[in-house]
Amino acid sequence: MIIRNRRDLGFTLLELLVVLAIAGLLVTVVPAAISAAVPGTKLKVATRDLALTLRQARSLAIVLGEETDVVIATEPAQYVIAGSTPTTLPRNMQLDVRGAAVANSTQFAAFAGTSARDKFTVRFYPDGSASGAAIKVSQGRGAYLVDVNWLMGSVNVTAATDDVY
Repeated sequence: MIIRNRRDLGFTLLELLVVLAIAGLLVTVVPAAISAAVPGTKLKVATRDLALTLRQARSLAIVLGEETDVVIATEPAQYVIAGSTPTTLPRNMQLDVRGAAVANSTQFAAFAGTSARDKFTVRFYPDGSASGAAIKVSQGRGAYLVDVNWLMGSVNVTAATDDVY
């Protein structure tokens, strides 16, 4: 490469300022876009964790050969496999439970400082079946539906819509 004059050796000040302006714009826009997606991500992770807990309870019922309960509290939003430590959902997330039995006082003893109101039990049986339930996990406008099939005990997660739940 033959250099004809000194101007061909580098970048002009104008070129550097344009690159810095673009980089500055990216630094301000990208974090805002990522933080806007985080609430939806937290909701999805919390829903998948609930589904995982339900599937784990089904597996325990089959392996141990005895009924296994998952107790769900709606206020505050918590759930627990009977006999273990409760999991609390992040702030502003709600649980709405349909089709599950109301928990008795001994089942929700793990939830410290909560009342008997709005506690539900999803029971898994040794043959793999379940008592069944539909659990809606929501935060703001986003929601997922965790469906526990009573016959097969399968746990499915779908995006919730108003007409489905």
